[in-house]
Amino acid sequence: MSEYLALVAGVTSALVAMIATRLVERVARRRALLDIPNDRSLHTVPTPRLGGIGIVVGSATGWVVSGGFGDAPVVGVMLAAMGLAVVGLVDDLVHVRVITKYAAQLAAAAVGAVLLAPELAFDLFGMRGVISGPTAMVLTTVWLTAMINALNFIDGIDGMAAGIAAVIALTASVLVAPAGDRMLLAVTGACVGFLVWNYHPASIFMGDVGSQFLGYLLGVGLLLVGDGPVEVVPVFLITLPLALDTGLTLVRRLASRKNVLAAHREHIYQRLTVHRFSVRTIAGLYAAATAVGAVLAVTWASHPELRTPITLLAVLLALAFVLVAERAAAAPR
Repeated sequence: MSEYLALVAGVTSALVAMIATRLVERVARRRALLDIPNDRSLHTVPTPRLGGIGIVVGSATGWVVSGGFGDAPVVGVMLAAMGLAVVGLVDDLVHVRVITKYAAQLAAAAVGAVLLAPELAFDLFGMRGVISGPTAMVLTTVWLTAMINALNFIDGIDGMAAGIAAVIALTASVLVAPAGDRMLLAVTGACVGFLVWNYHPASIFMGDVGSQFLGYLLGVGLLLVGDGPVEVVPVFLITLPLALDTGLTLVRRLASRKNVLAAHREHIYQRLTVHRFSVRTIAGLYAAATAVGAVLAVTWASHPELRTPITLLAVLLALAFVLVAERAAAAPR
């Protein structure tokens, strides 16, 4: 029964998101709610934003139809995610001060930390431990705000953020308890339905209304993995490409003494687009890299005897990904 309801959540959310996104696109075009290209843009044609509304509506509908509202903590995080979506929608329409937006993210993250109250376990190269209590709550809050912003940062070319989010949500749904799998499969379906219109060349963009909603629910979903303490290694394996691109870009800008909050075109994927790589190729590569991390995460979780070699393999693959991507991005045009 649980598997059937999870399937209902995924299919329903995909159909609703596909229809809702198309309706939002028509309204946005009629009201001229367009993202106008500028010197930082990777698109050249004014394109409607607010497509994330379709993701929110699709996810919520699939989750409700499948009966996922029976678990109180999941209900709480869904409500917090919708609150973040509202803040993102306002920002897409009239712009919200950075401090206001980050305050909303912290509030939602704190709600998630309280509702989940996770214990964070690590098992790496023979070292094992569990972090709980206030320290775990603080780390959870930091983690959730990081995921919200990481997905926002990666939402810069057609199809990439939704593609990565779909892979992460689907993988997490394989590992979570029944109450959480409906939420995550609803998110997966909504991303797929949205991608019908966001695949390059996109007819609509996600906007902050979608990226904040997705980033938060993905962060929460990955903390639902397992029945006991959350193993942090598979969580990072699943999100490795996302973390690498975001983390390296922030480090590079800090080292150059640049404002990390200012808009820019220095992410690896953005720099790749100015060379010989198409938008579809880059989005596909990032989704594929996320899928590889997901396979490693599932294997790590299900085969304790392979944890050390899997971790080493992940490190080597991550280094290779960064070196190849950086070399390609730095190559002459």
